[in-house]
Amino acid sequence: MRVLNFFTFVFLVITTFDSFSLEISVNTLEILHYDYIEVTIKGLHDSNLCKEIYVSLFKDGGVVPDLLGRDKIFGRKVKDEIKIIYIPNYGIRDGVYELSVFSNNTSLLSTNVIFLSRQQVKLTEPLKVLTFEENIPIGKALGLNRGDDYNKAANVIYNLMTNAGLNTFMILGGQTTYLKSKSQIWYSVPISNLNVLMYLRKKGIQTGAYVMCFLTLGQNEKNKFRGYYPNLVLKNGSLKKDYKYTSILSSTRISNIVEILEYIGSKSYIDFIGLDFIRVGDYGGYELLEEFSREILSKIDIDFEISNGNIVDAIKKNKSLSKLFKWYQSVRVSRVIKHIVSRLRSKGIVKPVVAFMLGWNAGREHGQDLFMFRDAGIDYAFYMLYEFYNESMFEEAGNYYLRFVYNLDTQIVFGNIIDSKLNKGKNSLETFSNRLKTFVTHYSYFPPNGFFFHDLYRLKFGRIKPYKTEDWISKINETSKFLSQFLNRYYEK
Repeated sequence: MRVLNFFTFVFLVITTFDSFSLEISVNTLEILHYDYIEVTIKGLHDSNLCKEIYVSLFKDGGVVPDLLGRDKIFGRKVKDEIKIIYIPNYGIRDGVYELSVFSNNTSLLSTNVIFLSRQQVKLTEPLKVLTFEENIPIGKALGLNRGDDYNKAANVIYNLMTNAGLNTFMILGGQTTYLKSKSQIWYSVPISNLNVLMYLRKKGIQTGAYVMCFLTLGQNEKNKFRGYYPNLVLKNGSLKKDYKYTSILSSTRISNIVEILEYIGSKSYIDFIGLDFIRVGDYGGYELLEEFSREILSKIDIDFEISNGNIVDAIKKNKSLSKLFKWYQSVRVSRVIKHIVSRLRSKGIVKPVVAFMLGWNAGREHGQDLFMFRDAGIDYAFYMLYEFYNESMFEEAGNYYLRFVYNLDTQIVFGNIIDSKLNKGKNSLETFSNRLKTFVTHYSYFPPNGFFFHDLYRLKFGRIKPYKTEDWISKINETSKFLSQFLNRYYEK
């Protein structure tokens, strides 16, 4: 069974047009950022008149174009109805808008609609975070003896964090075991590592734990053993199954995620829970094509030059269609988040939820969007400023964020990875630090809600050469002090 979103038509008007009655309905008058407006018109049988009807959205007397830049949005006849959908731009500003249905220049319907944002839950801010992400005992990652307990590991972490002025520790708590057995969905070590959070919480450290959602690390058809659907990717011009990621359409996987998050969220010493790899797989998400065609394409009156029904080829060639499909991927991932959070709330888990998000193009290349995620139930977006292979790529990402994304009315935490290869430059330590400083101070209109360093394991065993662990710790301390001073100016007001 798939997770779907069903619309309820909440507004209906009967109007007279050219001596016959039209029934015009709107699916919703209150729109969150993962929603769209769908207008349905019944009773119009003249095909020529069908082509004259369109929808426009207005704000303060001006037209508000849709995602594809259209001022006048025409629809398509679906059976005996006309369907017209208005797809809002990413991050459309909240407020009251006027939705109007026209035939040529004659208004058939005009009504107010409201774009809304979900109020996010707050943690202690600014968040100054260190993470741990690895499927090994945390004591081993710290170089402790096998017999040492979690309390001793917590002491080491606490000292490291207090020296750097950090106040929050977040750990990997759920990673899939790949093909071991049906009964053992999750590795036991990350679950055991959660115990260190109990001791850190007693010391006043804010704590969180997250789950790797759709990265399941399968390699072949055996992944079906769990009832998971593979991610469908486009490689070398054709669609192929990729078992490294599980499809967001897999209801079994979604249920597994809810179960592990319910377990983690039930721990009194854990302040918040998190989602990682909450997106479509790399180069993937094409298993959504069938539903994308039915739900969206069938109602859009645009010639995307889809020859012989080959939507994949058209997506590669047509920028507007590609943009529309990526938007739809973000919508579908947001619906999954909404489902997960709703299930958790129904089970009494009401802790804040965070999500790791890709930094390149604000995650929109992979089915992520800051505003959609916020409205679906995410309280903090942890933006990963990773995998920028040169400075020009980093600057391009920063300028994209500055022009097309803004963190007003959203809670966002920027972070960088402890990795020499992913922080290329003359000095990877300086690149690591400067990228985080630059994004916080230059590429953000509003101060973020914190910052994070990823992660403790990489600090010891990652690609840190030619530098030593001590060099990275020193740079983390310096960077944390700079960012703390910058953010405290806003939080002390």
